[in-house]
Amino acid sequence: MDFLCLDVETANESAASICQIGIATFIAGEHRPELDIEFYVDPEDYFLEELIEIHGISEQSVIGSPTYPEVHHLLTKLLSGTTVLGHSHFDRVSLAQASSKYSLQPLEVQWLDTLRVARRAWPERMANGGHGLRVLANHCGIQFKHHSAIQDAWCAGKIFLQACSITGLSLDEWMVRVNQPTIFRASAYPEGNPDGHLFGEIVVFTGTLSLPRSEMENLASFAGCRVDDGVTKHTTLVVVGTQDPVRIKGAAFSAKHQKARDLVAKGKPIRIVNEVDFTLLLNQ
Repeated sequence: MDFLCLDVETANESAASICQIGIATFIAGEHRPELDIEFYVDPEDYFLEELIEIHGISEQSVIGSPTYPEVHHLLTKLLSGTTVLGHSHFDRVSLAQASSKYSLQPLEVQWLDTLRVARRAWPERMANGGHGLRVLANHCGIQFKHHSAIQDAWCAGKIFLQACSITGLSLDEWMVRVNQPTIFRASAYPEGNPDGHLFGEIVVFTGTLSLPRSEMENLASFAGCRVDDGVTKHTTLVVVGTQDPVRIKGAAFSAKHQKARDLVAKGKPIRIVNEVDFTLLLNQ
């Protein structure tokens, strides 16, 4: 039961724009706070105002901080050969995209998605608030500061330990279990493959995609997403393709994109990603 938990915060909608990394250490199933690490990263990119409001990290916060290539060397030493937990695939994709941005070798670690763990440990949460980090923390009685990288990483670890406790499964057994079907019946969830790794995500597409919209929607559905036409408070993912300036009539963003930004500013946990980042999510 030795593992690390990792969380990243990003400066903008690009998964590669990492501005903070937190790594929580668990040894023999116990949190070892003296070994935790949290640091800022200069993303060499712009900061989105809506995300600054969420995590409190701005251009001023990262002045003098290392860039990702400098951080990558440290991460390679810390993480190589370990089991790393993260809540959803986003942290893993962010590291992969940042490595790709600077033409660096991807990290060689064994990843475990605690979101997939939670969907199997607490299947009833699907109809009772979902499996987001804050919702699960409330359900498990865990108090933490959301959108602090180290706090989110620690919380994911605590949730995982509770999942182990209620199921009796070990870390190694969970590595197998997350690749097996959930207990959900497909007929009960016709809008997304219940055994897909993105099951529970509600996605909306906007803009022109490299694939036909219907094909992209089918791929998303097979991965577990429910595909909606419009952005609502229940949306979890907005995938932004190329915007047609004629259709958006000179606006900076499409109506769907802008509504998602507005909801993010109000605290709704919606991730806005580009098509490349979403494709990586599909292929995890």
